[in-house]
Amino acid sequence: MKKFLLLLLGAVLGTLAVSAYRDRPDGIFARFKQWAQPWVADVQRKVSDKLSGAASEMTAMVQGLLDSSHFSFTCNYSSGTAALERTIATSAPDSHGLRAVGEIMSEAGLKPNFKVLAGEVANASAFVHDGERVIVYNKAWVAELSRTVASRWVLYAVLAHEIAHHLNGDTMPRAGSYEARDANKNHEQELAADFFAGFVLSKLGASKDEATLAVRKYAGDESHSHPSKARRISAHEQGWQKGYVPPAAAGPREPDVSAELVKLQQEIGRHAEHYGPGHVVVDGERVPCLVQYKLLFVGRTMKVKGIRYDARTRDITILEWQLDPKDGRPHPVSVQPTGVLDDAECHNVVIANAGEFCYAVTPAERRERDPEAFRKALQRYVELAAR
Repeated sequence: MKKFLLLLLGAVLGTLAVSAYRDRPDGIFARFKQWAQPWVADVQRKVSDKLSGAASEMTAMVQGLLDSSHFSFTCNYSSGTAALERTIATSAPDSHGLRAVGEIMSEAGLKPNFKVLAGEVANASAFVHDGERVIVYNKAWVAELSRTVASRWVLYAVLAHEIAHHLNGDTMPRAGSYEARDANKNHEQELAADFFAGFVLSKLGASKDEATLAVRKYAGDESHSHPSKARRISAHEQGWQKGYVPPAAAGPREPDVSAELVKLQQEIGRHAEHYGPGHVVVDGERVPCLVQYKLLFVGRTMKVKGIRYDARTRDITILEWQLDPKDGRPHPVSVQPTGVLDDAECHNVVIANAGEFCYAVTPAERRERDPEAFRKALQRYVELAAR
């Protein structure tokens, strides 16, 4: 009983003390609050950052945003390029970017090991995001480029430079960042990427002046990350010279094809060049994609070159095959509808023992593009060219 009374008395005295001191600026509570404030603020900041990070990741999943704090390496084309924003909004590439990437990779003879996106960057950037290789280019910049520069090769040179960083392994985490590396190492990697750009543009048919247009216009001053403009121009020219093949002397001409065959080739080529929606089958499931392709004829042989962009995985696939009607094999042509995407009627065109591609008809094209007429023209071409 005595102990209980002592405890009760202590509680009463403690309550009175709290009441007396909690509002005093020099009281024990004020002192304790001042002492604990830095720790409390640190805990609040960590909790806030964690919640903000979780929200940012969820937004990225929903809206197609990339968090640049997750990049293990970043290359901008020019040393004068502004730093990347914390969050980069991305979307599907357009026809200009797809065409350039497809032709570059096809000429290099390699399969793409990176994803291609359009997004809010200064011009073009290569980086690794959460372990995946990515190239992002600015569509508005491309549009302005097309308006002001009378050459398509500028875009090709910029994208080839970024592609080279991935192909050369510069973007791997073990390579480190620009800031952490020695300037000489950075310059070495940039010049190697410029060399590749000059080389592949030479292979694609650009002149030496055309291959250096981009670096002359967009290269900044020498910095820790990039070498001087003069050295970069020289690297492009060396790469171009390495890839240059003088025109071969004219060989024996192929027998002239008939007027009907020439007319068929022109009609097929007019209908076949395409950029638009299509479908691709992944694990038995048909998913939408963007497809760009072009057919061309060399004598009687039909060559198909293009690129397919999977809208779900954001991966790209190079399409390249050719048809020689005189190879002795049957080549029946079929055209099958695969559904409607973005109001376009999508079809899959298959030429047996050769290859396939997508054929889409938008509402505005229904008078000019007819899948059945296209099939008949292809079939007639195969039969006539085989003779």
